[in-house]
Amino acid sequence: MFGGLFVGPPSKFFEQPCAMSSAAMFLAASALIIGIVIITRRAIAGILSHPDGASGGVIFSLEEDQVWANWYGQGPPVCLGSRKKVGKMMEDFLAQEELAKRLNGQFE
Repeated sequence: MFGGLFVGPPSKFFEQPCAMSSAAMFLAASALIIGIVIITRRAIAGILSHPDGASGGVIFSLEEDQVWANWYGQGPPVCLGSRKKVGKMMEDFLAQEELAKRLNGQFE
């Protein structure tokens, strides 16, 4: 299609009657292919993604004194550490959350 562009000077190619129509068809086909790819990627991403409400949150499990966290449909579980260490971290988190609630209630 664009072989004439490389044979002689480019100005001769664009003087041919079919040059502009073939260039327009090439650009239109390229835009169409890019559009189809974008739409397909968005459709697949929409099918594979889960909204936060449907994910069900975090699943904690204990295996051989190790605590694991897993999210519905979000890949393999993650090891959080030993039962003792994770238990202390969770207690600390809950204590900090309770303190924040009390402080926010005081200053409101």
